[in-house]
Amino acid sequence: MRVRRLAWFLAISSAVALPSCTDTTEPLGQGPESATELIGPAGGQIASLDGNLRIAIPAGALDSTIEVSVTQLRNHPASIGEAYRVAPNMPLLLDASVTYFFGTTDIGMYAPERLVIGIETGDRYQPLAMQSVDVEATTVTAPDPRLSFSYGLVEGTGSGPSTSSSSSESGSDSGTASSTDGPTETSTASDSEGSSTTAAGSESESGSSSESGSTGVGGCGDGDVDPGDLCLAPGTDVLVGAAPRALALADLNADGDLDLATANGGDDELSIYLGDGSGGVGLETIYPVGNNPAALVLAELTGDLEIDALVVNESGGTVGLLAGTGGGSFAAQQAFDVGNLPRALALADFDEDGALDVAVVNNGTDDVSLLLGDAGSFAPQVTFAVGDGPVAIASGDVNGDGNLDLASIVGDDVVLSGGNGSGGFGGPSSYTVGGTGSALALGDFNGDGDLDVAAVDEAGDQVVVGLGNGVGGFGAGVPYPVGDAPNAIVITDIDADGELDLLVVAGGDAAVSVRLGNGLGGFDDGGSLGVGNGPNAIAVVDFDGDGGLDVLVTSGDDDVVSVLLSDP
Repeated sequence: MRVRRLAWFLAISSAVALPSCTDTTEPLGQGPESATELIGPAGGQIASLDGNLRIAIPAGALDSTIEVSVTQLRNHPASIGEAYRVAPNMPLLLDASVTYFFGTTDIGMYAPERLVIGIETGDRYQPLAMQSVDVEATTVTAPDPRLSFSYGLVEGTGSGPSTSSSSSESGSDSGTASSTDGPTETSTASDSEGSSTTAAGSESESGSSSESGSTGVGGCGDGDVDPGDLCLAPGTDVLVGAAPRALALADLNADGDLDLATANGGDDELSIYLGDGSGGVGLETIYPVGNNPAALVLAELTGDLEIDALVVNESGGTVGLLAGTGGGSFAAQQAFDVGNLPRALALADFDEDGALDVAVVNNGTDDVSLLLGDAGSFAPQVTFAVGDGPVAIASGDVNGDGNLDLASIVGDDVVLSGGNGSGGFGGPSSYTVGGTGSALALGDFNGDGDLDVAAVDEAGDQVVVGLGNGVGGFGAGVPYPVGDAPNAIVITDIDADGELDLLVVAGGDAAVSVRLGNGLGGFDDGGSLGVGNGPNAIAVVDFDGDGGLDVLVTSGDDDVVSVLLSDP
């Protein structure tokens, strides 16, 4: 099984293929019991009350004795079987071993060898690295350098790469990627608002084309996902509504295939297309939303085990919740007031009560609206200032205190608001990017366990990478050219080499710039991928089920989703 370094985030961050939600044992109004153990420097282990999740902490991983708890979640992102909250959320000196026993779980049509353990990143479960599946013992095991916020079982890496997507926001354990004027969730993406000084580090002359070649040993077209493979070619574009600004993917009808949703700013609609599992989609179903939707998330929010849709209505000043009713259908939008000109959102459990919350950046009122999850709905907004004209947002534990923080793009700065774990956020601190920021993503680019930032500089035609110090700060930014007017970003391992890569949408070039990570925090030039005109949001998933990662991009001027399918 391939080693894949985990992006602690998303976006539109990377994501996994989301199955439909499965039953949970606790009703919404009742708090489930927790398993607890005292574990100290000598090490120890803890298991969930049902025995499905087991965490072994080795000797030397802790420098003091702590109480560790595991609680079965009643409200969580889509997963195969139950999901579990672990407390405290904290880094370890040595990796813990996390095992998920799926022998009593109905995995349906999912192949056992492709099951992985994921950590919650807001609206999805992101696979841990170095997964090991024992089909006979019906277990999946993976190391984790921390006690993560929440664990769930999803389909992902197995013998192929994890289905990944995302561009924007949200995260719950360590970080999320945020796209620009709106994030992507649940395999999601959204639009945003970059010459570029010279990039540090070596660059390979990969050229620019819409069809990428392989840099790996196996080569493209042999059916195997090999490290170094970059085998993307144009697929069949999907005609959507007018001026799409965001997209998201999830298994909405529980058939095992990813489905596509787009938020169309030109006609104030949400478009739903059920996927056929081979890279194609069925007929469009339309749902009215608010004025000029700019961001979109798919996640289970109402506690009925159906995936719901959440849209940010920029001109309407609202967030719209469309509750899933099963079979890929949705109820009418329920609107929640936020600030003026909301642009992007982050979805995570900021107050650690088991329900997902929403943070929205408001460009017109210079603040963030926080909507805390409340029994399948949301409480009225609470706001806090972040600076003039914020356009993007991401969440993750940037300062290493075990609580989720928020990072926003404000002008030429990344602004960090530290969370207290109870839904409150402290005064903002700033990290200067330069130019005009339009999108950002959080991930561990150099493998040191601390979150790093990649901020898109639209005016400078570049992405600026700052390595995190683990206490809420970032080192000097290193710029990498990415093409004309970049406006969205996603973190993923596009070439399956185990290192995190950056895909940045260059709106002025009608292209996606590929920056291949070297595992040390630097990024080499991986060429570019041609897409439709006016691209503004991106998602990376295994859309056709062949184990290779595919790229989907909303092209706002052409009213299409451009599809690039991998041919591993």
